[in-house]
Amino acid sequence: MAFFRMDAWLRGLVVLLCVLLVVVVEGAMRAPVVEAGDDAPGFAFRADNGSEITDKSFGGKLLVLTFWATWCSTCTAEMPSLAAMADQLRGEGVVVAAVSMDRNAEAYRRYVSQLPGGLVMARDGEGDLPAAFGTFRVPETYVLDTRGRVLRKYISSRDWTKPEMMAEIRGMLQ
Repeated sequence: MAFFRMDAWLRGLVVLLCVLLVVVVEGAMRAPVVEAGDDAPGFAFRADNGSEITDKSFGGKLLVLTFWATWCSTCTAEMPSLAAMADQLRGEGVVVAAVSMDRNAEAYRRYVSQLPGGLVMARDGEGDLPAAFGTFRVPETYVLDTRGRVLRKYISSRDWTKPEMMAEIRGMLQ
């Protein structure tokens, strides 16, 4: 009789451990995905120009934070319009930071040297910052307020100089 109680107890323990294992593995595999309305994960990075950008201190009223790479043709196609938007809205308190996921530093430098000014540029070759946001495909862009709250998330490329895009960004300044 004691043998059967021990056997039932061991089976129950094995089932419990299996359930715990599934919960732990599932939780570890679930990447955080930041959406509009969420607080941005705490971050700090040094831009190519030497400035430090954080989730709450970036030198403006809005931070437009985009993740991109030189090997992404849609990313490189949208960079000129992103730079133009940055130039047009800088005086209104919009800071545009473009964080490259390029592992190849030379390819990154070569591409960035051809870009017009206006963007705060940085490279995160390990992809730690995009991973903290749950970004796994590029381009992906977040608009953050000074409290570090994500006001809007854009997936895929766009023409940032279109009047409706400019109006949307300006509307978030209110």
